[in-house]
Amino acid sequence: NYYGLAVADVSAAQVAVVKGQYEYDWMNWPAAWGAPYHDMDGNLSYDAAIDVGQYLIFVNPDKKSYWKQLSGVYYGSESEDLSLAGLELAFENNVLDKEKDYLDLARYFMYKELPIKAVAAINEGISKNLILKNKKNYEFLADAYFLARDRVSGISSLVKAEKLGSDSNLSFKIARFAFENEDWNLAIEYFLLAQSQGWNKYPGRAELLLGITYFEISEYRKALNSLTDAMEYDDSKLAAEGWISYVKDILGDEGIELSN
Repeated sequence: NYYGLAVADVSAAQVAVVKGQYEYDWMNWPAAWGAPYHDMDGNLSYDAAIDVGQYLIFVNPDKKSYWKQLSGVYYGSESEDLSLAGLELAFENNVLDKEKDYLDLARYFMYKELPIKAVAAINEGISKNLILKNKKNYEFLADAYFLARDRVSGISSLVKAEKLGSDSNLSFKIARFAFENEDWNLAIEYFLLAQSQGWNKYPGRAELLLGITYFEISEYRKALNSLTDAMEYDDSKLAAEGWISYVKDILGDEGIELSN
């Protein structure tokens, strides 16, 4: 009882004085010189960086430099869990200031199957202009959204990536996710773009999916034309034949006329 008072009678100013003395003592009377210490991490031994760092935060939680120092100690630890804890501490206390830190934290979250936290870390880094708004980072953000089962935001991030650097694989990826999300017009746009860029990783697949997409918006002639193109490839021929038969069964004589 430092002041000889009941707890209820201790003022905020008196608490601040005691904490300030604790901080001074920790900095100027190290445990290595025989000072008593608190085993903050509970490992029954004195770990200078961790025990001192945690105690300094306890006595002065508003000092960002202490959070940053402790997060650095954790991040440099051989323990994967401590490393993640260090980055997360820095993130939660608003002391991350490098693109690499934000991206490393997001990768840890993805590895730990915490995609919603990964999304939050990436978006905060982007909003602070610390994470570059480039193709690679938007694709990473999209992956996090997809793992978080937010397909709409994932597709939106892929579209942003494509605007910064288009290629056939990315275009097909957008088209495929749009197809799965039943966004037929976007799917058509990017299937056609992927074809124009020469996408042919799985011959016939773009033609088959494009034909099905046209069918979904009642563009039957275009559907049958794309499905007919898909029949030229061994991997998609059987499925294309089935779809062509299905379309003709639905349309009757009109379907036969459209296919001629």
